Parts: sequence; C-alpha cells; structure tokens
Amino acid sequence: MPRYKIALNEHYFDSLLELLELDPEVAARARDTIATLATQPVLYSIVSKLEFASKSGGSKGGVDEPDTPSSFDWSSIFDSDNVYKMQYSLEIVAAILVGYSEEEKVPAEIVTAMAAWVKRFLELQGLQELQRQLSAALSKVESENKNNDKKLADQLLQLIKMFVMTAMEPEEEGAAEPEKAAQE
Repeated sequence: MPRYKIALNEHYFDSLLELLELDPEVAARARDTIATLATQPVLYSIVSKLEFASKSGGSKGGVDEPDTPSSFDWSSIFDSDNVYKMQYSLEIVAAILVGYSEEEKVPAEIVTAMAAWVKRFLELQGLQELQRQLSAALSKVESENKNNDKKLADQLLQLIKMFVMTAMEPEEEGAAEPEKAAQE
C-alpha cells in the first residue's frame, strides 16, 4: 500500500517529479521510484474519463452535461509548466491507447472502451491539443535547447503517430469476411 499512498498524495508525487530536475544520479533514482509506484490515481482518473475539468472551473464528474471542446480544460491533463508531469500524462494516454500486447486476446469490452475513449478524445479536440503542445515544445527546443523539451517533443510525436497509425489500420478481421463470402 505505500506505493499507492505515495502516488495518491499529489504533494509527494510532485516532489518526486521535481527530483527529476536534479543531477543525473538523483534523477535516475527518482525515475526508478516513480516507475515502481502505482499510477497516480487522480491524474489517471482525469485522463481516463476525459470529463473532469472545464475552463469555467469546477468538476463536471457528477453533472449529466458532457464537456464540449470549448469547455474542456486540457491543462488539467497537460501541464505545460512541468515537463515531467506532462511526460507522465502522455505515458498514461499511450497506455490507454495500447493497453495490451499484440499477442494477447483482448476482450471486446476493453476494445469498445478504448474506442469510446479515443472517440471522446478526438471530439474534445485532443489531437489538436497534442499538436499545440508539440509546437510549444519545439519552440522551446529551438530557443532554449533543453534536452527535456526534446524528449517531450519526441514523446508527443510518438503519440500523434499512434493516433495516425490507428486511424489507418484496417477494420477488424470480421469486417473483411462478408466481402470474401460474396466472392465465393
């Protein structure tokens, strides 16, 4: 339970993220510690539900009215002031997108939930937000030439690529079968 308690306490978790800015040895130990923790539950909840925060302030979790692209506050997920927290959030998004290995047989409900999440992410203009964050990271790389911003830009590019590749994948194998049957 200590791994969960540390991850749950945002102050402790943010302190660990701040250690990543120190010398390489301390940063490596902090990175190892973060990797052993449970996923930060508050941030995971915000990312997985995509309905937590709105620009007007306050939570929308208990309200029936869904967020619209103009009301959704992406800063609750992508903290551009903290490159390490941003990278952590991007890791959560990537895990949602590829939450299983290619060899595993994925239950239909997981595939359905992932498809619904992607649809909601796109409806809330999440891909545009990733592109905006990429543009900002590239500007920082150009002006400040910080290695962390380069890593962030690389991570953003990889995530955008995942969305593009997913959109280009053929439909499920069952969708091609009626066409085969019609030819026979």
